[in-house]
Amino acid sequence: MKLYTHVLAYTLILIFCVTLDSAWSRDSDASAERTLTLINQGNRDILRNITYKDLESAFEISRLTYRGRIPFGQRGKVVNSALKGLFNRDPRVQLICVEILRGFQPDRFMAPEVYLLYKQISEYKMLFPGKTQKHRDYYEYKNLLGQMVKKSTSAELTILYKFVRRDKLIQHMLKTDNTFLKSAGKDDYFILSKKIDGEPDETVPLKNYGETRFFNLDQLHIIIHGLDNPNLTVRQGLAKYLIRFYNLNARKMRVEYRNQIMLALKRAYDDDIINKPKLIRVY
Repeated sequence: MKLYTHVLAYTLILIFCVTLDSAWSRDSDASAERTLTLINQGNRDILRNITYKDLESAFEISRLTYRGRIPFGQRGKVVNSALKGLFNRDPRVQLICVEILRGFQPDRFMAPEVYLLYKQISEYKMLFPGKTQKHRDYYEYKNLLGQMVKKSTSAELTILYKFVRRDKLIQHMLKTDNTFLKSAGKDDYFILSKKIDGEPDETVPLKNYGETRFFNLDQLHIIIHGLDNPNLTVRQGLAKYLIRFYNLNARKMRVEYRNQIMLALKRAYDDDIINKPKLIRVY
């Protein structure tokens, strides 16, 4: 009788634990689903206020449910939510939000929030320069793929800022001010001419000379204006772009475009911006 009582008690405890675990699992699944739903609806508070623990749990359950991926919805709504998440108090949530925004191709419409946070980060760097900043700024977190990584908030936010700034600059040059490169600072020139975070050459405006280039033949004057920039580094870089552009595209250009580039490069040579350029002959 005593043995039977012990077995019954153990069985009841086991049933209770299984039931409790099942209920907890359902609650966790429901909470994860709510979190993802709010993000996909563009809720501007969810990622700004959520704890890292709750976000990590929600995304982990999503990955388990959806075969290793997180099913984000419409770009505009998810981006709205993630932009506000950049201001979460936990740097690990900020880093996750940067990943979300990077995955949706950063553009000029992200500028207000990204510029504001970049300004804050820049001011923070001034307060904690050098090694102090380097060691203070790295955080370990689980990324969108579920991998543990360690990254710097200031470095990742700076990368995001550069992508957003680049898109804004391109649109500004193409649609508003085609003389921008004439007065562009060195920092903006580097954003347009150097790789950001190991990206391919094709996505760098002043490294792309082919069919998917950012500047077509009718817009070469945008580059040529830059030969009057007061900074020698900018002038030399743009002259080299024109040389490379000419040599790759000259045989497909109309005569007036070839002449436009050759006259610009002759002026650059006469002004001691570059050595005598080697241009292909076109017959």
